[in-house]
Amino acid sequence: RHITCQIDSKEDSSTTNDTNSDGINTNSDQQYQFLLRPHSLHVKVTLIISPDHTGELIFSYLSQLNIVTVQGKLSGLKAQQSQILISTLLHNLLDDNDNGQLSPNPTADFLFQQLGKSAPIFSDAIGGYPYHWVQQLCKCQMVPSQRQELVTDCSEIIKRLTQRMRARIALDRILVNLEKHEMPLLAEGNETTSILNSSLRRSITNTTTLRSWREISFDDINKYQPIQTLINENLIDRITTSIYECKFQSLSTDDNNKITLYAHIFMPANYPQARSIVLLKLLLPINGNKINERTRANSENIKILERSLLTDIINASVTPIGSSNVDLSQHFTLLAQQIWRLSIGFPLLIDAELDLACSSRRRQTLLSRLVD
Repeated sequence: RHITCQIDSKEDSSTTNDTNSDGINTNSDQQYQFLLRPHSLHVKVTLIISPDHTGELIFSYLSQLNIVTVQGKLSGLKAQQSQILISTLLHNLLDDNDNGQLSPNPTADFLFQQLGKSAPIFSDAIGGYPYHWVQQLCKCQMVPSQRQELVTDCSEIIKRLTQRMRARIALDRILVNLEKHEMPLLAEGNETTSILNSSLRRSITNTTTLRSWREISFDDINKYQPIQTLINENLIDRITTSIYECKFQSLSTDDNNKITLYAHIFMPANYPQARSIVLLKLLLPINGNKINERTRANSENIKILERSLLTDIINASVTPIGSSNVDLSQHFTLLAQQIWRLSIGFPLLIDAELDLACSSRRRQTLLSRLVD
């Protein structure tokens, strides 16, 4: 009762057609667009996630390529930094190895080669993503599936997509709190949390806020030396890995003494089955204007906090493959957990860096015990 389906008709905006006497299109650019032109009828599936949140999936049929593409969106989100929540990760994790950027129909490559052009990289800008599961669901698969475990049952697909949307809604609420300078702590109920919360109330004087939250490209971060190391060692895939940047800043009354923490979180397409990577960069003001940059290469405290964040996700969240409880929709829920721990760890990290009188062992113990 929470799902509706309708068929929409969209007018074809094309009004020109360069053809020769035989009726064959002679303009390669127009032929290129002709191959990508969707059928005028589109199927839209609407998911009522909550009274305030609605999800949509729009399926389009590219008749010349004999493939179906899908676009998805989630409305009702309130966080200012919510662009990431409506990104293509909504649906491309149904199959770990399918990012939806290439046509699943091998004939498409031949058709574009005939025009002297490369096959397109599919995206929302050109009509959506032709995932393999979409082709099987719509019975448009031209070649047998090589992955028998790929889910093609409609009810199961809708269930997984709904779970992911709910995870995004949960993260949206967390981001709203962060943007309001309301830093959420971990839920009460275990020893580690009690220690952390007690320490924060007793000794942490540097409150923090999330200044920015965005998804970035490799070009935005390519000059950062640790990134080059990760790329050279093939630890991250430039195509399928998503990079999120969190910028935290201390709420100092003196603007010249604000301390900034940049956290870059690398999320592989098959996360959480593959580990995420977190890199931190701490900027400390010196004499009001000079900046001392602490990176993972020269700060033991930063390395401890990074290791704690990674261990938390790996140990507490991964479900063995083959278990009936595997749920890849955890992507955003676990990302929210990392933000929580960053919000806690930043004040601890500041104290560890600035308070030389404090026991180094105690600070490192607190950082390392961010793991539940």
